[in-house]
Amino acid sequence: MNEFQWDMEMNIGVAEIDEQHEYLTGVLNTLCQSFAQGTDKEILEETISQINDYGRYHFETEERYMRQFENEYPDYIAHLEAHQEFFEKVVSFLLDYVEGKDSITIELLNYLVDWWFQHINGMDKGLGKFLQQKGVAEA
Repeated sequence: MNEFQWDMEMNIGVAEIDEQHEYLTGVLNTLCQSFAQGTDKEILEETISQINDYGRYHFETEERYMRQFENEYPDYIAHLEAHQEFFEKVVSFLLDYVEGKDSITIELLNYLVDWWFQHINGMDKGLGKFLQQKGVAEA
C-alpha cells in the first residue's frame, strides 16, 4: 500500500471541514502504515477507534452545514447516505477486527482510502461550492 498525503487542492473552502479532512487523512495514513509494518493489534485498535470517533465527529460537522440548507442543497440525502455507507461498510468492518471477528486486508484499506478521497473530491467539493454560493465558505 502506498503512503498518501493531504493535498491542499483537496480543500473545499470551509476551513473547519478542511482541517478535519486533513486530520482524518493523517489518521487513515497511520492505519495503512501500521498495517503495512505489521504493527501489533493494540496500535491498530487505537487507530481504528480514532477513525470511528473522529469520523463521526467530522460527519456531524458536515451535516450541521448541510442542515442549514437541507431544502436547497440538492445532494443532501445522497450525502447523508454516503456517510452512512462509510460506517456500515468500512468502520463496522474495522470494528469487527477490533472484536476479533475479522481481519484487515489490503483490499479493505484500499477501499477505505479510495472511498475517502473520492468522497472529498466529489460530494464534499460539491458541498464546498454550494456553501460558497451561499456565502458560508471561502471563495
